[in-house]
Amino acid sequence: MCLAIPMKIISLEGESAIVEYKGVKKKINISLVSPIQVGDYVLVHTGFAIQKIDEEEFYKTMEILEEESKIREELFPEEFDLNSKETQFIKFNKEI
Repeated sequence: MCLAIPMKIISLEGESAIVEYKGVKKKINISLVSPIQVGDYVLVHTGFAIQKIDEEEFYKTMEILEEESKIREELFPEEFDLNSKETQFIKFNKEI
C-alpha cells in the first residue's frame, strides 16, 4: 500500500520545499508539481510532492488519517508501544 501524506508548504528553495504537518518538518522535491507557492497544500510520497490539493481536501484527508490511526491503535496497541523491543513504525524526525 502506498500512502501520500498531506502537508503544507512553508518555504521554497528552487526545486525543493520545506513542508510541515503537526510540527513535523521535512525537505521535499517539488519538481513534479507546479506552480507551487508558500501556503499551498500538497500530497507527499517518498520525499516528493505528487499533487497539489486545496485546503478543504487537506483537512478532509487529515481527518480520515487521524481516524484510521485511532482505530489501528485500538486494534493493535502493541504497534504503538514505544517501549516495545519489536519493530516500530518509522517516525519522522522533527528536525530538518
